[in-house]
Amino acid sequence: MSDYFDNDMQELGGDFTDDSRVEMMERYHDAQDMRDHAIIDHGTLIPLAEQAIDIPARVKLEADLARPKPFALHQQILDLGQSFHSKCQNCGMQYAINIATDRSMHDKFHNVFRMGGPTFKPKYDKTQIWTKVIEGEKHSIQCISCKESGVIRNLVESILEATLMDMDGTLPSTEQMWSMITSPNDPKDLIPVPRYKVFLYLIGARPIGILLAERIGKANAITAAAETENITPVPQDAYMCIDRLWVHSNFRRKGIATSLANQARESFIPGLVIEKKEVAISQPTSVGSVFAEKYFKGVFEGARFAVTST
Repeated sequence: MSDYFDNDMQELGGDFTDDSRVEMMERYHDAQDMRDHAIIDHGTLIPLAEQAIDIPARVKLEADLARPKPFALHQQILDLGQSFHSKCQNCGMQYAINIATDRSMHDKFHNVFRMGGPTFKPKYDKTQIWTKVIEGEKHSIQCISCKESGVIRNLVESILEATLMDMDGTLPSTEQMWSMITSPNDPKDLIPVPRYKVFLYLIGARPIGILLAERIGKANAITAAAETENITPVPQDAYMCIDRLWVHSNFRRKGIATSLANQARESFIPGLVIEKKEVAISQPTSVGSVFAEKYFKGVFEGARFAVTST
């Protein structure tokens, strides 16, 4: 055993057995191999052998350096194939954070409906059909048809597409959306009319609700008996179908859907206020059915609401 090692043991002042001395010697020699290594001291690299460290501390430090350090493994998520849902605090969308397609869909939705991200400039006064100041903020409803500029139409399409991230269904093509048709209510009237109109609810410049309305001529009232007994409904006259109605999750149950439906009835056909009994809806989701039953309650005798004829 080296004199240096013996001196180190004496400095430690311990009473070591042969086995403990052998173990300490092995650890010491391992530490000797570390002498060429350096540590950082106030930004300067100083060889370990040249550092002013007292003998007991040196032995312990060199032994600690020689001891292998295990890797620390920290499991963040237990992946059993499940989806990890998160709600974006900025845009309000719920999505699976561990699914790439969901993240991509969220990014598109977020770009349109993020807080503080205006996408529709209220300077388009000619499209504004209703406005009201609520709690110090301007609420407005815009009516957009095929007569508006391409910039506005493209913006409306992007908003409608973003709602697909939050609810099922399909949208008409661009050609269908902005097409003109003859009146489905009067075959003799050959003057073209817009097939669709979009009603957009804004708070300031931020879109938080949208209704897509289609011009129709007939609708079928839906009764409980018709659903269970396969009864063929009798078509009745109608003028407008609510093809799609969406409100941002942060603003639901505030009367926004009702305001959109009411303003659509008043403005869809110039000079005509459409009665509720002349309005149909497309095949609704479960949430849509709840709204429709409430909105059309008592309108159709023995029926909950009317759906568009196919």
